[in-house]
Amino acid sequence: MKGVSRCPKALSNSLVLALIISSCCATLISERHRIHNSVNEPDDPRFSLANLARIFYLQLDQTLDATPNLKTAVASLVTQPDADIMDVVGTVAPFTASPGAPAAIAGTPEAAPAQLSIGSIEDKLLNPYRLDQRCSVDSSSEFRRINATCNNIKNPYRGAAKTPLRRLSRARYEDGVNAPRSTFFRTKGDLPTARAVSVAVHETTSNISRQHSHLMMNFGQFTDHDLTLSPEAFGEGGVESPKEQCCTVAKSLWVDNLKECFALQIDAGDPSFTRTCIPFLRSSPVPALPGRRKIRFQMNDLTAYIDASQIYGSTNIRANSLRQFTDGLLKTSTGVGGEERLPMDSKNPANCFSGEEECRFAAGDVRNSEQAGLTSLHTLFLREHNRIAKILKGFNSAWDDEKLYQV
Repeated sequence: MKGVSRCPKALSNSLVLALIISSCCATLISERHRIHNSVNEPDDPRFSLANLARIFYLQLDQTLDATPNLKTAVASLVTQPDADIMDVVGTVAPFTASPGAPAAIAGTPEAAPAQLSIGSIEDKLLNPYRLDQRCSVDSSSEFRRINATCNNIKNPYRGAAKTPLRRLSRARYEDGVNAPRSTFFRTKGDLPTARAVSVAVHETTSNISRQHSHLMMNFGQFTDHDLTLSPEAFGEGGVESPKEQCCTVAKSLWVDNLKECFALQIDAGDPSFTRTCIPFLRSSPVPALPGRRKIRFQMNDLTAYIDASQIYGSTNIRANSLRQFTDGLLKTSTGVGGEERLPMDSKNPANCFSGEEECRFAAGDVRNSEQAGLTSLHTLFLREHNRIAKILKGFNSAWDDEKLYQV
């Protein structure tokens, strides 16, 4: 919370106070925002934010090179507002592997991703979503994959972690493929700033419900964190990008590590801000799925299914980091009263309980420590998993750790 400079040193290490600490220790809102940059480390480095963004920009260059009439096509949307940009510019040729490329690149079902050498020329040009997921291998598997690939055998990437978010309506980029909207399509003139729209449309209200408790909101957030997380550009590993420069560097110089800047301008007389600019980065770009229009997509770092990924994780790396690998149990930390708590995040600074740094717990979703009510739900489900695992162990002594964990 802004304005909290240091955490009280005399606070007990009990569960409730630990939850409060996890929500109040950051000194600045920008520090609290870091958890939205902490994407899950990918099981395959080809699905890292950096590589997916690189592939997207290769696709973008291919699209622009193949469609010299793109600018004219975008302009035509003013008179054809319901037209699809690709209806005008045509379909860009699909990726074609060079002769002799591994079959995994060419997309043949009998090939395994292992045939692709990471760092090879073909690998550097590959859209990772063309990798064969070999769903047939798991067709008789008793349990689903943690990243949700092959939940749908015919569409292996549908709802899987680290894939493009689906749209409810067509994209309306300024240039048709990537640039954010800044002007009207139907009439001339610039669009109002995002902040101006927020001030005009939203107002602060307080409505006390007589039907629902605060738990309803918390459970709603808990469920939301099972479904979506769209990380900021350059947000790999929770490292904050130098976004402040989006407000201090001229727009013409927004290149390289500033090319995703989309600073929010603040109009004079704003009711809350005295500053004239809010630094802002766009969501990290990812390439299109094979067969889709080659425009900018935003990534869902999580599985799109209600599958308790906020408890267990959406990648093998995160899931394994949360397991004890004994009797199907999840890792815990212990409070002064001996109660089970969420394990502490291994990346916490050494002095996070006594200094100005932020302490966080570890769970399937990185936002578990956003606020105390949310953390309490994570704690409840952690305890429930371990409680059931112990009961199952008592009834099925022959079951190994994997069976107990999965069931």
